[in-house]
Amino acid sequence: MTVLSVDVRFHPAHPVVHLVGELDIMSSPVLQDAIDSALADHPAIVELDTAELTFCDSQGLRALLLAQRAVTGAGAVLHLTHVHGPFRRVLEITQLDKAFVIDLTPA
Repeated sequence: MTVLSVDVRFHPAHPVVHLVGELDIMSSPVLQDAIDSALADHPAIVELDTAELTFCDSQGLRALLLAQRAVTGAGAVLHLTHVHGPFRRVLEITQLDKAFVIDLTPA
């Protein structure tokens, strides 16, 4: 069973969406709901903290691209933070590391 929990924290600079668990086709709607919530106050940046993301398949990557589209459509920029391990490798192999802003020094 796929488990993804998401916590949206509204910091003074911008909202931070923390992902914990597995991002795939079953958990993608949870990410979309969190992105919608993070965009409620029209921030300039939405930070997506992937420190505790344990799995991301092709449908999870699709969900990330859709999240980026939503954020960009709202006039903001999506920053991925704490990108490491297998998730970082998947982004590199698929060359999606070039499609996202990956912030090596998150706020």
